[in-house]
Amino acid sequence: MHEWKWDSMYSQLVAYSKENEFEPYKENNAELASWYRTQLNQLSVGKLREDRIPKIKAIKFKGPASRNKWIPQYEELVRFRKENPDKWPQYDRENPDSPETKLNVFCQTIRKRYREDDLGDYWFEKMVEIDFNFEGKTDNWTRYYEEVKSIISDRNTISIAEIGDNAYSWIIRHKKLYESGELSNYQSEKVSELNLNRFFETWDETFSKVETWVQDNNKIPTRNDNKDLNSWLYSQRARFKNGFLTAEQINCLESIGFDLEGKGKEINEQKWLSQFAEYKQFVENNGREPSVVTENKLYIWVQSQRAHYAGNLRNRNAMPQNRLDLLNSVGFKWVGEGPGGDESWENNFLLFSQKIDSFGNINLPTHIDGTINPLYTWWFNQKRAFENGKLSEIRINRFKEIGFDFNDSKNNSQRDGFTKWSKRLIEIADFININGHYPRAGKDKLESNLYQSLARTKRSYKDGELSDKQLELLKKLKIEFE
Repeated sequence: MHEWKWDSMYSQLVAYSKENEFEPYKENNAELASWYRTQLNQLSVGKLREDRIPKIKAIKFKGPASRNKWIPQYEELVRFRKENPDKWPQYDRENPDSPETKLNVFCQTIRKRYREDDLGDYWFEKMVEIDFNFEGKTDNWTRYYEEVKSIISDRNTISIAEIGDNAYSWIIRHKKLYESGELSNYQSEKVSELNLNRFFETWDETFSKVETWVQDNNKIPTRNDNKDLNSWLYSQRARFKNGFLTAEQINCLESIGFDLEGKGKEINEQKWLSQFAEYKQFVENNGREPSVVTENKLYIWVQSQRAHYAGNLRNRNAMPQNRLDLLNSVGFKWVGEGPGGDESWENNFLLFSQKIDSFGNINLPTHIDGTINPLYTWWFNQKRAFENGKLSEIRINRFKEIGFDFNDSKNNSQRDGFTKWSKRLIEIADFININGHYPRAGKDKLESNLYQSLARTKRSYKDGELSDKQLELLKKLKIEFE
């Protein structure tokens, strides 16, 4: 096909795709339908020209041409449901050509495609819009619903003995499905009309039990802790996602730290509550704060709470109110109120000294488990105090004792970026030790980058631009340029 002809057909296809959900078909544009099918076939067997592949792939239809015939049937089904909200089309064996029978066949076709995973997102979403029952059991459901409604209409209490095992089981099951938001809109409306809450505990009464449990145990109930309360809580998440919770109910659930979004926040909350319980028990048993030396993990948690609180004062993410309340309830000491200056400083200094490697590099992460590292905050404050002339001579000397000089650090960072350079040089030394030769330029990206870094250092070495400290590290790592 000539280039101009292909471009012309493609332009027609683009225009068609903007006005139609499904692929072109013989009845509305035979030439375009045939051409498009040819392009798809060539694409599938690898014969479509390379420059045309992205163009064809850029055209997105919601389904094949055969789906076009469903549109008038769908519109007819929508009209049928508006006139008959309590039923779906039935098959009339005595009149197989009736409009209702044809709609029933259409519904069965949709269900078959759904079971075979061949329905497609477009038609699935269209059927969901009208609360389509993909299992085809809605009519049976409605009939039994009416039977249950008649049984309980004049009752104030229900039990198996009063209404029978089948009806009672149906009520229990549908009450749970209703609360979890797993029923269709039609079924939810019908179950709501039964007013089942008059036979059971109200939402507020159940939440009150959950709230009391959380306050007593400092955590959200798990299935092992309390299966009934846990199941009720997680059913609220489904109700929330389906828009069945009131604003007041949402506020209640959030006030106890329950994650309605279901994105893992409740797991973090459980961890936090567990750590809080450990901290509370430790203080009660020992009458003091955890130490960085003997209770390192708990000490870091305590410091992170102070850092979080301080971040709130600086307009960062605020600490949740329920955490503030719990910490205040045990007399938690916030920023500037913790146990003693010198002892606390020495604890941090001891932990910091363990983060310096044999080359004098500081290996201190800024964050731990997504939370700012309190030791990094302490270290940052020491540097800031030094720069502002507020770090005592005693503490400056303590840093010198472990091989760190603030003046050298400042000069190196300004003049030659020693820390960054030294880390790169150590990588080069490791490469030489492992491979038995110096890095070379080539296709290997890592080796090539090391080669370039080494070449720059070599030029600086020959030009006499390296500091004494850099020359000392080169000698220590046995990297030679002669």
